[in-house]
Amino acid sequence: MVNIVEGLKVKISFLLLFLGLEFSSLAAFLFFTESGQSELAWVSFLAPFQILLWSIFANKDARLLSFLVFMIPLSVLNLLPAIYRHYVLLPITLGLLLFLRWNWFSFEQEVNKRHFSPVDRFFPIALIIWIVLSLVLTLDRGWGSSYLIKTNFYTLQIFIIGYFCATVPENLSDVRGLLMASIFGSIAAILLMLLIMQLEGAANWLSFKRVPISFGLIDFNAVGAIVAGNAVALLGLYVTRQARRITALGIVFLLVILVLTRSRGAWLGFGIAFLYLLFRTRSFELTILGGVAGAIIMLTDILKNIFTTRLTETSVGDPALAGRAVLWLFAWRVAKANWLFGVGWENFRLIKPIYGFPSQLVRNWTDYNAHNIFLEIMADLGLVGLLLFLGLFFLTLIQLDRSARRKDSPAQGLALALNAAIICFLVHGLWDCLSYTFLVLGIWVGLAMALKSLLPFPKVPSFQFHVLRTKN
Repeated sequence: MVNIVEGLKVKISFLLLFLGLEFSSLAAFLFFTESGQSELAWVSFLAPFQILLWSIFANKDARLLSFLVFMIPLSVLNLLPAIYRHYVLLPITLGLLLFLRWNWFSFEQEVNKRHFSPVDRFFPIALIIWIVLSLVLTLDRGWGSSYLIKTNFYTLQIFIIGYFCATVPENLSDVRGLLMASIFGSIAAILLMLLIMQLEGAANWLSFKRVPISFGLIDFNAVGAIVAGNAVALLGLYVTRQARRITALGIVFLLVILVLTRSRGAWLGFGIAFLYLLFRTRSFELTILGGVAGAIIMLTDILKNIFTTRLTETSVGDPALAGRAVLWLFAWRVAKANWLFGVGWENFRLIKPIYGFPSQLVRNWTDYNAHNIFLEIMADLGLVGLLLFLGLFFLTLIQLDRSARRKDSPAQGLALALNAAIICFLVHGLWDCLSYTFLVLGIWVGLAMALKSLLPFPKVPSFQFHVLRTKN
């Protein structure tokens, strides 16, 4: 009886909270409508529907996280209104997840307290601290801007998403479900992107690398990064005999889109991740697929056309091959001059003119970053920041690879899929640095950490001192 009464109190309290949020949204809608702030009024109008979804998923944080993971690709590709992305979808959903995870308000669920090794905890925590230190010192030097504050806030959201993806899953099925939610969310985002471009008359989108739509700009390098990562993740599941029909259809669709993006970095990332899968699985099917693709490339002028076409596009408006060399050079200069703390996350693009970036390019290239994820991080966060970044990812890759090598592991497919996706993203990062796609990377790394904590990984042999005892 006591439990029933307590349960009723919780449900009544949640109902009152829900009604309070509903009336607040209605009041905000009326206020912003009267004051002429149509965008904020529109967000307030949508808020009740968002709250309704939250109320449906709120009895278990895994469901709410699945909803968020599914929606993130739509947000990354600018397929949702910016004000909704920035002020509703990410911060408020993450806030409710914190609400559930820290059990501030009982929803009758057991919070899964995952235990990670000190090393696993060290790198993400140290990296967050270093980003904050870099921000504070950058502001103190007078290099601050509203853009800098926004990008650092955005980065904090990436770490929070990674934290939830690492701690919410309670078993392998949860990890698999969240990974598939991310993959299907990406496929849904691509389909919606094609529909929007068709409706808005962007029929010749194949001729451009960026296409403006109502809610922002579609960058096909970002599309390529997401598509390539999800394609190799599906390949990792496919070769381990998991839902082969569904994964096969998804692979074919994503590979077609990957070709159409004309993103060289995405193709390179996919190729290296494909070789990783081939090396780890020795799959006959992957060998045939790779051989056919290699033969097509060698017997045609595909590679030649790719590089010669993009080389001719190099100009003050498009940093293709030669343009990237200029950006890499100045990223290195900025990194050397600020080797300890850097110039602030994502701030290289605004700081580079101070270090002699060619004046004739400043006007057109102000918005361009280093176009290399490692040079960008070194310029933004210094050498220590780069080492923390590399430590976080390579430690995750190495530990997860132990399970990927074991055919008897129940999570071999998931380990292969997540490792291949992360490898694909990092290799793509040699050619591009699209920080807003890090939300997807945060999902993959978080799920990889969850997988590590759920499995008894084999210990790595190490040098140890043994004390020999003799019987008297």
